[in-house]
Amino acid sequence: MKTERLLDLAAGVALSRIERTQNFRLGAVGIRGRDGVLVSGYNELAPEPTWQVHAEARLCMKLTPGSVVAVVRLLANGNWAMAKCCHSCERLLRRKGVKTVHYSIAPNEFGTLHLMD
Repeated sequence: MKTERLLDLAAGVALSRIERTQNFRLGAVGIRGRDGVLVSGYNELAPEPTWQVHAEARLCMKLTPGSVVAVVRLLANGNWAMAKCCHSCERLLRRKGVKTVHYSIAPNEFGTLHLMD
């Protein structure tokens, strides 16, 4: 699946699942390496900051080695913003064997992390 399509799907998850009272919404999708199934995750509000409510961490529970992930942060105005994984989420994705993570940077711009060679 093309990177742009994966990012669009992640944006759709962000729009549909996150409480709209936040300054931003974050959605993630992954194509599992084992069977090609599309899975999704989203961030949640928490009483205190914790990585366990990050979209990538929630998605990680559904992934298999060789997976490809896309993460999008949407601001309240609908613009894409930086969604590069935090260090804790990146470690989780590496341990899970995720091959590649695509993430939004700005409108019509994305970056790519190659986690496994």
